[in-house]
Amino acid sequence: MNYLREYQLEHGVPRAQVYDITAYILCGLLALGFICNWLVKPVAERHFMSDAELEEERRRAHDATARNATTRAFGIGSSVSPALVAGAWLLVGIPILWGVWITLGKAWVLFR
Repeated sequence: MNYLREYQLEHGVPRAQVYDITAYILCGLLALGFICNWLVKPVAERHFMSDAELEEERRRAHDATARNATTRAFGIGSSVSPALVAGAWLLVGIPILWGVWITLGKAWVLFR
């Protein structure tokens, strides 16, 4: 939405009218969301598991967990290097923290 605002400002749309199209787009998305929610129906009874099937799935899950007792957190096997896990977390965490920092900085300017 910010790019749309900047595009409109560059093309001479007055600041007071810059959010008109944005508001129409957001209203359209809201209406689409209402329609999608209205179209969602309950799951048919035939798709539910019976009590016997549920117990069988629980038994299978318990057996799989017992077989993989050496597996560490988040399903990562013991053959994965801790450095690789730390690198993956850094690869994801740094951009998220940067985004939070920028957002908090802009919020500080707005609300002080």
